[in-house]
Parts: sequence; structure tokens; C-alpha cells
Amino acid sequence: MRTDSSKIKLWQDYLFLTQEMSKALDSSDVDLLNELVRQREELQSVLTGVTAQGSEEEKLKETI
Repeated sequence: MRTDSSKIKLWQDYLFLTQEMSKALDSSDVDLLNELVRQREELQSVLTGVTAQGSEEEKLKETI
């Protein structure tokens, strides 16, 4: 289970990658853009897992 601070860090990393993708687009750096997209997709799968895990934890709390 991730702590709230580690979840916040993941979202901060996601925001950072998104901002860097915008810069890469502006500078037409396709190679960098592709690498940033790959990293963000990887992070997105982690975030999806964290969100799903959080939902399951909430459901468990509701049954207790």
C-alpha cells in the first residue's frame, strides 16, 4: 500500500513529464517526445494500479 505522500509524488512526476512533453513538442524534438511519452505511459500504468488499489481499500473499509 502506498502512502499519500508517495501518491502525490507519482502525480507530481506525471505532471512534470507532461510539461516536458509540451516543451519537446515546441522544440520539435521527436526523439525526446517519444521517450517522455514512454515514461509517462509507464507511470500511468502505476497510477492506474494505485487508483484501483485505493478503490479496493475503500470498499473494504465500507464493509467493516
